[in-house]
Amino acid sequence: MQKIGKMKRTVITLYLFLLATLLGAQEINFTASAPSVVQSGQQFRLVYTLNAKGSNFKAPDLSNFIIIGGPSTSSSSNISFSNGVVNQSVVNQYTYFLQAADEGTFTIGPAGIIAEGKTFTSNSVSIQVTKGNSNNTQNQQNRNNNSQESNTGPSTTGSEDLFVRIILNKSSVYQGEPILATIKIFTRVNLVAFEDFKFPNFKGFWTEEIEIPNQIMLTQETYNGKAYNVGVLKKVVLFPQKSGELTIDPFEIKLMVQEKVQQSQRNFWDSFFNQFQNVSKKLVSPSAKVTVKPLPSAPDGFTGAVGEYQLTSKANPLQLKTNESLSLNCGISGNGNLRLIELPTIPIPPQFEKYDPKITENIKTSATGVSGSKHSETLLIPRSVGTFKIPATRFVFFNPVKQKYETLYTNEFTIQVEKGESDSTVSYVSGINKEDLMLLGSDVRFIQTKNIQLKNIQSFILPTTWYLISYILLFLAFVFLIIIRRQYIKRNANQLLVKNRRAGKEAKKRLSKAKKLVHSGEREKFFEEILRALWGYYADKLKIETSLLNKELIISNLLQNNLDEVFVNNIKMLIEECEFARYAPPGATSSPDDIYNRTAEVINESEKKLK
Repeated sequence: MQKIGKMKRTVITLYLFLLATLLGAQEINFTASAPSVVQSGQQFRLVYTLNAKGSNFKAPDLSNFIIIGGPSTSSSSNISFSNGVVNQSVVNQYTYFLQAADEGTFTIGPAGIIAEGKTFTSNSVSIQVTKGNSNNTQNQQNRNNNSQESNTGPSTTGSEDLFVRIILNKSSVYQGEPILATIKIFTRVNLVAFEDFKFPNFKGFWTEEIEIPNQIMLTQETYNGKAYNVGVLKKVVLFPQKSGELTIDPFEIKLMVQEKVQQSQRNFWDSFFNQFQNVSKKLVSPSAKVTVKPLPSAPDGFTGAVGEYQLTSKANPLQLKTNESLSLNCGISGNGNLRLIELPTIPIPPQFEKYDPKITENIKTSATGVSGSKHSETLLIPRSVGTFKIPATRFVFFNPVKQKYETLYTNEFTIQVEKGESDSTVSYVSGINKEDLMLLGSDVRFIQTKNIQLKNIQSFILPTTWYLISYILLFLAFVFLIIIRRQYIKRNANQLLVKNRRAGKEAKKRLSKAKKLVHSGEREKFFEEILRALWGYYADKLKIETSLLNKELIISNLLQNNLDEVFVNNIKMLIEECEFARYAPPGATSSPDDIYNRTAEVINESEKKLK
């Protein structure tokens, strides 16, 4: 019996191996199909078919047609046995519902998809659009405009059957406290396709968008005592940047719904059959209002952080020798406006050479708000022997849950520095890397073999004219260096003035980063980086605190600086267009290259006018 059992297991194993081999030998095909000839105004389907499991579907340019809906996905799988041969068919389809607009011949380029770790492209599709007849055109207009002829009645969809709302989890918050805004569609009718969206620009808020699935899934919810199918269209975490009553503009959407055709009964059988038609609808949500309470009088050290945070700090090692490295770490974690806060600056003893800190962020945006951490790691190198203290530094933030300010402190570190082995032979020059330090005094000079002039050691050069001149020049140079040093300290004592001078340089760094995002195709991150460049530049240039920063204050300060009103309006329009473009579909705004060039031009012109 044991031998029979082993034989069965062996046969089953070989069978499964053969099955997997046969199934894996299928060739992958990715094809596109659509009608070769359509009439102007006619709706048709563009279908992409893949006989494998795919991911990262990239659609081609469909700007020559009106997108009514899609891409909608469907999949099927079938396994059959015939004459001892295993056959498997897997079909995944991506379907667009399009409408022909202009007459002519148009070519839809190939789409892309990833299957089994490889990238596949479909074939191109050529579609000829001919002139539509008057009957088809009229019928299409009747469907889109929801107009009814003699045999149909008025629309059967009421305002309580289909509507959109902006749902806020809070209606009263402190300035800088996060709010979750969810845009939902409520329906009790069949939805056919979404045509167009117009999202609010969330004026007066800093926004962090939450990723949601591309395909809208409907779930059942109860609203005002009635059951609806509800779909989430957008989720955004909002951080109010000013106090008072802020208004969120209405959300607008155009979509196609399926309605029952109301018609007069011509005969007995009409009462047993229902007819339906697709009707275009435009929905507008009510605006939403938020009451933003101002923060209480802020203590010293508050830089605009609002939320619940923890502060950590660490130095390692605490005992080392000169010219060895020391790592100083500082981190903030918690929930709140993490992207807008600044890590505390820990004062470093002047006997340590300090390198630029390395900043790392791990921030996530979810329905509960923005959470994560922000850390800095600074490399220090001691250049002197002794015991040094790195003092504690405070971090002040406002806790909206406790409705009060809280203060956290970094640890105080005592660093013991001993003399290094090569300390006596190291000549240190500030501003160079440790690897670039030069060892002096390790070479032996060659003996002079030529005739040299010797002087009597009893001679004294004080009476000489050159000695007196050099002494005076050295004294004047010393006085000059003292004056320059004092001016440098005075200029850098005011941090607002320092930021003002560096505003243009920092803005160019962000523009350079934004340009890279254009080439990588990350559209939303590009507009976010452009906005950061504009906000950061005018905040530093106009000496505005980050916690008080808003568009109206920037415009007001620019006008007070006697800037041309037309130029100021161009800046305002550019900021508003970038805020809108973050959530608008491609093609609804100017191209990223155009936005980049306009931003660079505005900042360059502002550098000339704002001194």
